Amino acid sequence: MKNENEEVKTVTAMIFNVPVGTVMPFMGNFDKLAGLTASGWHYCNGDQLNKDQYPLLFDMIGYSCGGSGVNFHLPDMRGVFVRGVDGTRGQDPDKADRTRQGSADKVGDVAGSYQGDQFKEHFHTTKAWINENKQIDDPGTGIRPANVEKALQSDSKGGSETRPKNISAHYIIFAGLPQ
Repeated sequence: MKNENEEVKTVTAMIFNVPVGTVMPFMGNFDKLAGLTASGWHYCNGDQLNKDQYPLLFDMIGYSCGGSGVNFHLPDMRGVFVRGVDGTRGQDPDKADRTRQGSADKVGDVAGSYQGDQFKEHFHTTKAWINENKQIDDPGTGIRPANVEKALQSDSKGGSETRPKNISAHYIIFAGLPQ
């Protein structure tokens, strides 16, 4: 049975028309984030919250982003992309290896789990034919036909990471109002 304070918090969530645990991008400046807390929104930076002060959010995310005892962590979404939970779709072949944020504990394909960067295994085959046999020569043209196949490595190209085009934003999570 909910007490009156819990009912007020549930009503507050409905006024905003978003459920507790909703994450969304916020395009405001960093210095505006602190002002959102009074409205029930928190910056997704991995901060620790007390589960007794934010029981509705704890009920939604538990320790999925870390913590123990009376403290749980907000998701840390700084500098990472959001990927939908795969479920049974089969788009994330490594979903069983997803971990809890900030640890090596495998938690699988659940909301809030983390997956480090990876470049899909692949290879490039490049061949070149080089004349190493000095006996083969056309004295009239000076042409030496290629007679040895060699593997060549291409020059390194690219930046420091693999990424799609993107726009950065601060992620915030609706926690309801503190108790």
